[in-house]
Amino acid sequence: MNTRRFPTVWDAIRRPPARAMICRLHRIHYEPDSRRSSLLLLHGFPDSEHMYDDYVTPEERRQDWLRGRSIYAIALPNRRTNPNRPSLSDLWQRRLEREVAALIDIVIAASPTGKVVIIAHDWGATFVWARVRQRPDLPIERMVALSVGSSFRYNFGEHGIGALGWLYGMLFGLPYYLPPARFFMAAILMLGGYRAPDAHNAAYG
Repeated sequence: MNTRRFPTVWDAIRRPPARAMICRLHRIHYEPDSRRSSLLLLHGFPDSEHMYDDYVTPEERRQDWLRGRSIYAIALPNRRTNPNRPSLSDLWQRRLEREVAALIDIVIAASPTGKVVIIAHDWGATFVWARVRQRPDLPIERMVALSVGSSFRYNFGEHGIGALGWLYGMLFGLPYYLPPARFFMAAILMLGGYRAPDAHNAAYG
């Protein structure tokens, strides 16, 4: 049994309570007698954590890889489950990255083994890689990164001209701050295979 104190978000980011979190931590499934590392799911943009629904069905939880694990998901800003809108200042100050780091620490503290298994996609995965680069000793038992590079790629010294590739992420944030952009984004997403009842929902995921 894990007897360590379960920290609050404010413990994890080492500051007193101030304002609500932008990111949200959900416990999808709890195994009270688990002795296996917890699983943490992080989605990308413009998705929601529901992109993992098929991973955590009762049938899937009987598979060897998932049996007996508690399951958590971090909901990054999205229209489906977490419509919190980060300010431009939040984005500039990398607040989402810091919150994800804090929430990872909380899941690790709650895990029976003190380690975590992570499946992350796109921006969710880049947040995890950023945390690993800050803390190479982070107790990750296994990690699967889906459709993403190994780090934030705005570093010209490390990635050269390839650093500009990550500017695509700005497109997914534009509908928050420039409403007409949602129709442009909807067209791109529809071409990419996304489906939604209207342009607004397609643009926000």
